[in-house]
Amino acid sequence: SAWYMFKTKMRLKPFGKTFAEYAQHVVGGYRDFIFEGSRYQPQVQRWFNAFESSQFFVVPYRLAHSNSPAKGSRLTAVERLAQRLGLRSGAGRSLSDAANHPSLEKDLPSDLRSRLNGVLSLHGGSATGVADILARSNAELYGYTGPRNNAGAITNWLREYW
Repeated sequence: SAWYMFKTKMRLKPFGKTFAEYAQHVVGGYRDFIFEGSRYQPQVQRWFNAFESSQFFVVPYRLAHSNSPAKGSRLTAVERLAQRLGLRSGAGRSLSDAANHPSLEKDLPSDLRSRLNGVLSLHGGSATGVADILARSNAELYGYTGPRNNAGAITNWLREYW
């Protein structure tokens, strides 16, 4: 998603004419601002080291960009965030301003997708790594209804809505 956003909406253009071309270069060792921004595990850990984790409201991409409430919630992510901050909620619209793009399954062949996931996992860009940190935190996990300290269940939640 970040590659498409930068490709279509930003002046700073990412490498590659296609996302598959970009992914191939990342698998081959190419690193840039998009790759660094995808290293969620060290980023979340740095923020939690600097601030109390209970101050954080974690919303996976698909839930943040949905106009419907998550399972078990009456509020959309935007409405819940407004409530959490003590603000009046507007129409509860999603954060969606994302560029249109094909699904990852359609965009990347499975072998390239697998190799890219491997590289991201090694560098802190996996749902498992993020879930390990979240399971030890007091952050609010919007739309998550499983056991609070269960990293495996949090991993599944992240993957479902990543």
